[in-house]
Amino acid sequence: MSIRRIDAPAEAASPAVARVLTTLQASVAALPPHGRIWVGYSGGPDSTALLHALHQLVPEQLHAVHIHHGLRPEADDWVRHCSAFATRYGIPWHCERVQVSRGGAGLEGDARRARYAACQRLLSPGDVLGVAHHADDQAETILFRLLRGGGTQGVVGMRRLRALDANGQTWLWRPFLDLSRDSLRAYCQAQDLPYVRDPSNCEGDNTRARLRQLLPALESIVPGAAAALRAHAEQLDAHQELQTVDIAPVRNARLRDGALDVRGVLAWSGARRHALLRSYFQCLGMTPPGPRWLAHCDAELLGAAEDAKARLQLHGDSVLRFDQALWVLPALEAVPADWHRAWHEAEALTLPGAAGVLQRTPRCPPVVEVRFVAPGERVRFSPKERTQRLKHLFQRHRIPPWQRQRTPVISASGTLLQVGDWPVRKTSEGEPAAYVRWLRKGWHRRPGDPR
Repeated sequence: MSIRRIDAPAEAASPAVARVLTTLQASVAALPPHGRIWVGYSGGPDSTALLHALHQLVPEQLHAVHIHHGLRPEADDWVRHCSAFATRYGIPWHCERVQVSRGGAGLEGDARRARYAACQRLLSPGDVLGVAHHADDQAETILFRLLRGGGTQGVVGMRRLRALDANGQTWLWRPFLDLSRDSLRAYCQAQDLPYVRDPSNCEGDNTRARLRQLLPALESIVPGAAAALRAHAEQLDAHQELQTVDIAPVRNARLRDGALDVRGVLAWSGARRHALLRSYFQCLGMTPPGPRWLAHCDAELLGAAEDAKARLQLHGDSVLRFDQALWVLPALEAVPADWHRAWHEAEALTLPGAAGVLQRTPRCPPVVEVRFVAPGERVRFSPKERTQRLKHLFQRHRIPPWQRQRTPVISASGTLLQVGDWPVRKTSEGEPAAYVRWLRKGWHRRPGDPR
């Protein structure tokens, strides 16, 4: 998946635009591997902001779906508006007409059920349905559930990411839960985006609409009431989750040769995500970090774009993100500039700069020259192939940057034989075979390593 970088404020017209794009960029990066991203597009300001912002970040993956419930006299006008907006930006557009069957959940609940069922029919396995629920919607949901009763298990908010179907093959995604209704309207205003207004959002004929009118009054009495409701629900949710989830099996399933796969973890609750990180550092023999460090990790590592070069220090080690995983590196000896060596001994050769050890194979000539990869170096792996930059080879094989600069180059009498683990010259049978074995001592921390 390719995410366009939107560097605020250089490409953002206002702070409102920058905040929406930055939030959405981090949320897209945290999604699990997926296919198309569908936006539930009503034509209102919230879904308009989501659709427009996603079009700037992932236009090639984007689809819009509008549900015609047939419940309002303006419904046909909304369809025309949504069609015109999607066409203007070249976004693939779908309109689904549904019949809302009354099933006892109230008109709003029955319409929601019909809406999600229609969207689900469009989605293929791996697809994501993005909806524009925001922080004020979350507060309304929590207040509604609190007043409805049901104990602590009933007072939970909407999940940022959850399975949409029973088999867990499609996702429902809410990337705006940290943004207010006003911030999304400010985005639309700054971008001069047209949107429709649904009178039912303000009419007092359903419980949620009445609560929507109540919250501003509650805020005037207790400033920060909506934020406090959300925080209270998150704490309850986190407590319940930590009571029921054993994090060790989750951590072990995400370990990759000592690195921690962090795809999708930003969609978890903060408590579960931080429990995973603490458990990971513990299994590396490190003292788990505190809340402030974990908050920095969320923002600067987990929320960073894939090509970012951010790193954090923890107990003298560096914590980095590469290839959708966290890696922990101790302080490494620098690679000496212009190092080279004529190697003729039978014994293994220990490379400087913590670059590992080389061992001869039966194919290795008596004397070989050893050096490290040079910046911009190009190689030809076959007489019939064009030369290629080693940088592109490293990128294709997802080789971490700290390994690239420590990759040995083996040659004999001026003829290139091997680069790292890749033989350049082939056997008489035409198959590549190694001249040396490169035993890497391991630059990053792994479970069981001595501290």
